Amino acid sequence: MGVAIEDRVLTVAVPAGSRFKGHESFFIQDLELRPLAIRFRRERWLTPDGRTVVAPLRLGSTVILAQRCAASCWRNTIRAK
Repeated sequence: MGVAIEDRVLTVAVPAGSRFKGHESFFIQDLELRPLAIRFRRERWLTPDGRTVVAPLRLGSTVILAQRCAASCWRNTIRAK
């Protein structure tokens, strides 16, 4: 079975004059009824003063859902033994 990859682009506010430097990928793998990998494409910018600004990860419910799923799978494995 293949893994479906869902892309989500995260944006960030940057100072005027900043140059877009591409995206920085961050993967989260989760298991629904199918394998799922979410790639967060975080904007990267170079500010006029030389700093690099990367869009923050706003994981919130995605991480909580993954933790609940893992706990549920673990409990079901223990019960099956």
